[in-house]
Amino acid sequence: MLVGPVHALAALLAVAAMAKLRDPTSAAAALGRAGLPNALVLVRTLAVAEMLVAAAVLFVGGVLPVVALGLLHLGFAAFLVRLRRAAGAGASCGCFGGAEAPVGLLHVVVNAAAAGAAAVSLTGSLPSLPAVLGDGVGLAVPYAAAVAVGAWATGLCLTSLPTLFAAQRQVAG
Repeated sequence: MLVGPVHALAALLAVAAMAKLRDPTSAAAALGRAGLPNALVLVRTLAVAEMLVAAAVLFVGGVLPVVALGLLHLGFAAFLVRLRRAAGAGASCGCFGGAEAPVGLLHVVVNAAAAGAAAVSLTGSLPSLPAVLGDGVGLAVPYAAAVAVGAWATGLCLTSLPTLFAAQRQVAG
């Protein structure tokens, strides 16, 4: 069971949802570039749904929230493929509000892997974050830190790593 990675993915989803709630314009523009409805109210509604799923995974646990998390990531991977075809690999997905996250193959793979991690974690009942933290008092701080670092590192893979790869290609070319 992939409890830690699933908790990290839920934490990252919560961060992305908050960013879209603060600034939905980038996500709305990405939807428009993909040929989809792009009303700001739609982006905010999606962000609220993401927040609810993330909170359910983190604070309720169980099968249904993890299924919802996996479906969100699978749907987002499909959206990224559509956006990439319509607008090119350098277009921003808008998933982190105003922060740029270029749509590259890595972005698609990370979201597909997130959906896969959610599916694999369904082999057992995923406990909530408070349940995990309460099971081992001595392990609570390291576990919470690992979840936070996992979310942060995954976010970097989606935002900073593509920029670094582009700069590297530019220097090499």
